[in-house]
Order: sequence, then C-alpha cells, then structure tokens
Amino acid sequence: MRISSFLALALLSAYCGAAERPVDRRAAYAAASEALASHKEGEPGLSVALDRVWSAVAEWTSGYLDEHPAATAEPLASAVAELDPAHLSVTAVRLTGLPATFAVAANYPKSGTFFVIARAKDGHFRPMWNIKDLARRRYASRDEIGYWAWNGNSWGDGPATGRVGPLPPSASGQARFYVDAVAAAEAGGTFRKQFSVWEWGGAVARPLFIESYQASFDTDPVTVGAGAVRIPMKGSYKSFSTCGACPEPRMLRTLRVAGDGVHDLGTVDAQPELRCVDDLWDRLIHSQDGGNLATPQVVAALRPVVEEIKRGAGTRLDVSLGMLEDSTIKEENGHRDLLVSADALDCKQLRFEIRASPRDRCLRAVRVIDTCRDQTGSAMKR
Repeated sequence: MRISSFLALALLSAYCGAAERPVDRRAAYAAASEALASHKEGEPGLSVALDRVWSAVAEWTSGYLDEHPAATAEPLASAVAELDPAHLSVTAVRLTGLPATFAVAANYPKSGTFFVIARAKDGHFRPMWNIKDLARRRYASRDEIGYWAWNGNSWGDGPATGRVGPLPPSASGQARFYVDAVAAAEAGGTFRKQFSVWEWGGAVARPLFIESYQASFDTDPVTVGAGAVRIPMKGSYKSFSTCGACPEPRMLRTLRVAGDGVHDLGTVDAQPELRCVDDLWDRLIHSQDGGNLATPQVVAALRPVVEEIKRGAGTRLDVSLGMLEDSTIKEENGHRDLLVSADALDCKQLRFEIRASPRDRCLRAVRVIDTCRDQTGSAMKR
C-alpha cells in the first residue's frame, strides 16, 4: 500500500509538473507556418492550414500579454509582427472602456484575420473571438462576413486582409472598433475593399455595419474622426468606361458613428456634372427624352452625335462612349464649362455649360468641337 501511494504521488507530481510547463507558442506557430507552406493555392487543406496558423498567432498574442500585461496597442502589434517579420503585418487597438481587451488584425500577403483577446476569469489572456470561426459558418451564404473565409483569387478580388482602428463606445458603454479591409487580388487596377464597424459585447463581436465596395490604386484612403467615417470609392458610369487604375467616378460615402449606432448618411458623386452628362447620354441612346437634365437646345445638338455612335454600337448600348479620356471643368467669363472627351467620340469633344444650382437643368448649352481640325471651335451660344 505504501509503495502504491508513493507511486501514485510521484505520478501525480509528474503530471502536474507537465501541466505547468509553459507552452512554447513560438514553436507552435513555426510548426503551423511550416505546414501551411506545403499547401499550394486552391488545393484541399489550405483553409485548415491557414486556420491553424491564425489560431497560433492568437495564442502567441495571448502569451505575450500574459508576460506584458501593461502593453499598449502599438507595441503589441509590433511584437506580434516580429513573430514572422517576413510575412506578417499586424495592427491592434485597445478597446475603450474595457480592462485589458484588444482587437488585433493579422495579415499574410494573401490571407487575413482579426480577433479579440481579453483577460479570462483565471487571470490569463485568452483569444475570445475571431472572424474566421464566424465566417466559416456563414460561408455558404457568400455574404459580407462569409467573405472572410474565402481563400480564392480572381481579377480584382481575393482573400480579405485588413487593419483595425478605434471608435468611441456606444451610449451604453459597449466597446467598438472598425476594420478597413482590402482584397488581396491577383491582378487588376480596380479591386474590392470592405469597411465594417463592430461592437464587442464581452463574448462575441457584432457587426453594426459591413459592406464591400470598389476602389482603385488612386482612390483616397478611408478617414475616421470626430464621429464620422468617410469612405472614398469608385463608382461606375452607364455611358463611359474608365481605366482600372483610374479613381473615376469618384464617390464618397459617409457614416456617422453615434451613441445609438452607425448611421449611413449616403453616397455623393464627386463630379455630379459628369454624372448628369452620363445620365443624359444614356437616356438619348436608349431613345428616351432628355428629362430635366438639359435644355431642349442641348438635346437637339446631341441627337446627331448620339445617332452616329448608336449606329456603330449596334445592340451594345452600354458604355457606348467607350473609355473616358478626359473631363475638365473650366471657368471663363462667369460661366462654368465641362469638357468631355471619350474614345468613341473620336475627334469630337463635348463642351457643356453647366449650372451651379441643382434645381435647374444641369446642362444649359453644348458645343461639339472637332479637335482634329479646329482646337477653338465656333462660339458657344449662351
């Protein structure tokens, strides 16, 4: 009996000692990273290997905070990135009003995640929630959240990568943060971006706003401040196409982040005059009247040009003006003129007189300039 008791005590001591041995989280990440490297894009098992890597990153982050409980967001992000400086990029934000709770975004060049780390009841930091688990459950619906589980690539689209940023808490004290994400697209000058606002309830993060949009290399970045989020984006025209890297048509969406939630204030066009030309041309080429977009004189002057291009376009009437080459507003003699050049216009340039007041017809006069023969053209009738 005594020998059995000593043996049991020795086994118990050995077991407890093994349980207390610190986990080598860096080695766990290295093993997950090595396993990921053996998977090629698109082959079975890639998602599982990526999830293992992101779990290892979250666990390592928890361990770092256990050792550095007073760490702030920027040093935390730098420390996590140093786990694999050749591949990882990381941002972090400490959630306002909560003790030791962080939202962290980590990215590879072609994959990204974000997660929340907080101190658990046992006093240790733990990964409490991550977007990948939620996205996997939503992937079949192909919605904005399910997008975070996609690992494919296409022209102008790809896996989501992002950065986290701080937002003021709600009126009830719930912490909030945003994620500014971009697709790791294989190619294309126009590509998907996504902006989302999340509220942390202590167990899960809840999306208050999440939506994708199009942007280009020259689209301005998202700005956040003073309770407002401004999201520049790339729209589309019905009559023109634009180059992949071009930011036109420039659109701006504004959100107001208030105590009672996130309010979408809508999207405005940065160049409404060109939008008016686009709408007018689209109406005319589809054999409609000009509506209230232009004076009868403008409609009459454009009809021959429209019919000429319509004959060449056949049944393909969308983007019939081809690639937009130039759109410039000039102020001369108290008048504002919009000059438009496009591929299908060949040597023709359209010079519209535009009104400042949106209550009037936006186009009051037009001159068709033959740029191949005459750079000045005849005088515009005012």
